[in-house]
Amino acid sequence: MKACARNLGVFFTFIFSLTLGFSGTASARPKGPRCFTQHLEDAMALNAKRKPIYSELTDEASERISNTLISSEWFSKQLARSVEKDAQPFEDAGVGIVCDAFVSMSKVPPFQQNTGLRHDEKQYQVFDTDDLKDLIEELNKENRFTEIVETIEIKIAELKSQPQFHCMIRHVLESIRRIAHQADSQNSKAKALGLPSSLPISRKLIDLHLLSFSISKYLDKSAVKIQAAGVPILCQDVPPIGLE
Repeated sequence: MKACARNLGVFFTFIFSLTLGFSGTASARPKGPRCFTQHLEDAMALNAKRKPIYSELTDEASERISNTLISSEWFSKQLARSVEKDAQPFEDAGVGIVCDAFVSMSKVPPFQQNTGLRHDEKQYQVFDTDDLKDLIEELNKENRFTEIVETIEIKIAELKSQPQFHCMIRHVLESIRRIAHQADSQNSKAKALGLPSSLPISRKLIDLHLLSFSISKYLDKSAVKIQAAGVPILCQDVPPIGLE
């Protein structure tokens, strides 16, 4: 447990240092669309509302999960402002480089206290993201978005054998897949409007998602016992993400 706490401390310190590099002053806010920020604020509100419900259902075992999830969303919000600022000229011109990337939190599944299903915790298998993260990083640097989509499709298919587990990393992968799928078409639209390439923003969005791999794996592993007991924490707290 102490090791986990240290890892989380390192993660949040790392993210905080990035907020300074990406965002400048903490009070700086883009004047344009706030779709990324709004998505995270909606997620924080939903998870704060559900936190005491999960706590009661799990005899407080879910508290650490809820706290970590909400904290990670808060830190992500600090990074979101920089991306929104970069995307403002595109969004103003009708190229939804950021706003099209995020699915409304209103699409989360209906809340269930318990699915009525029990699962063997031993069915849970750690999902290795290290090599995957390195591969996506390399593909992203080279604007090979189609290959990113294809790579993620394979990984999501692998996770289908354990639909009750790995819900956060699945969510992050679906989001990266959506951004990568849209990247080239949005760039073409931007060029047709006489705007500069939008690909740097797509790459930045994907890089920010890759930063969340570690915390997503931690949340998934922490939730195994609760999910195995039929309480679908995390799984029902994120919306399904399609390509469009």
